[in-house]
Amino acid sequence: MQDPLSVSKRAPTPEVIPLLTADEVAKQLGVKRSAVYNLCYKPGGLRACKVGGRVRFKREEVETYIRRTKSAPPGDSNT
Repeated sequence: MQDPLSVSKRAPTPEVIPLLTADEVAKQLGVKRSAVYNLCYKPGGLRACKVGGRVRFKREEVETYIRRTKSAPPGDSNT
């Protein structure tokens, strides 16, 4: 029989966050991969992170960016 306290001492399993490549984001946005990288440098642009020296994008960040840019008025400097 297992000691009930030993179960609670285990480290929690880390949550796996689905990450997208620049190619996947480009396909979703309908732009070239270079445009995806350019969006990262714009104020209020697309947020990215580096994993193992490669740029990756959280799916939720991409979806947030899409919602934000769709609701922004034309000519808004935050897009």
